[in-house]
Amino acid sequence: MNLISTEHGQSLQLFVAEEIRPPSGLYLPDLIRKISERYAFAIGPSNYETVMKEGAKYKDGFFVIEGRTIAIKDLGFFVDGALVVAWNTDDAEAILNDLIGWVVQNFGVREPRTKLPRKYVSSVVVEFDGELGGALTAFEELQERFGSAIKERYGVTPEINASRIALSADPTKLPPQTTFEFIIERRVGRPFSENRYFSSATLPTAAHLDLLRAFERRLLAGKN
Repeated sequence: MNLISTEHGQSLQLFVAEEIRPPSGLYLPDLIRKISERYAFAIGPSNYETVMKEGAKYKDGFFVIEGRTIAIKDLGFFVDGALVVAWNTDDAEAILNDLIGWVVQNFGVREPRTKLPRKYVSSVVVEFDGELGGALTAFEELQERFGSAIKERYGVTPEINASRIALSADPTKLPPQTTFEFIIERRVGRPFSENRYFSSATLPTAAHLDLLRAFERRLLAGKN
């Protein structure tokens, strides 16, 4: 498998607001302004009433950690959590850790007593060494019949192959507002022969890539 690019890395930390609030309260306008300054955001909150309803949202910033410049796509600071979107979840995690540590140190925010797990979303573009359709032998007849039906109706002989695989968890057996998904779909506008795919998963980037590599090993094993 060849990694073409990492497209999205999101890290979300939820917390119980009453546990972290400073005993004497928090002056939000000062915090909002200094977050924008610390991470050099091009776009930041401009309406305090909107911030109170929807949280403080920032776009297009950067920060240097251990001599490495990390581009920040989005950052959100809410009454019950903080979210960072970068190009991969390692970078998002580094910024989120810095943000939380900095807010605790400089604004009197307390460490939460309730430790809630972080939530991740990552997206990558990869090229497989094998054809995705090779893993779906049970659908070979369906592919053939679909191609024949198109030729009969439209006079076109198409190249039919798998375009998308999606896995998800049963939402009725998960906590509220929780989803887990894994998607692989062909990159739009690319020839099938490239075997280039976009993939998204509710996993850190590294775990996501490990899952794709395991899938490719199975894909190649099915060809032998």
